[in-house]
Amino acid sequence: RWYNTYSPEEYIREVNAGKFPIVVGREFSQEQKITMWFMYELGVWHKLDLDEFKCRYGVNFKKNYRKMMLFFKLLGLVKENNGYIYTTKKGKLFFNNYFEKIITECAIPNPPFRTITEREKASIINNQNYDAN
Repeated sequence: RWYNTYSPEEYIREVNAGKFPIVVGREFSQEQKITMWFMYELGVWHKLDLDEFKCRYGVNFKKNYRKMMLFFKLLGLVKENNGYIYTTKKGKLFFNNYFEKIITECAIPNPPFRTITEREKASIINNQNYDAN
């Protein structure tokens, strides 16, 4: 997850210089990426293409997430048909709410820098303090 500079001038300058205008970011594990994508697909589009999942992650969804899917099916949240997992009416409510929770937890709360200039100034200050110790 990445946050770009809020400054249009910095954004344009960085892009014109062939750089990404990122002020702060966060890397996720493969399992976290899979969870977010799964929840996004079911929470927003209400379906998951099993072939696309395998192409994207190199993982057989039905094999690796068999227990979770059984749980969701027993709760009446999903159904499977023709290579897709679909949310039921009940599942749409669940996955919409759960997706919002996942996205909130994965966000960087109150990003520390709004601009690249702020980030660079903080880096200089931190390096000076570090060198002084």
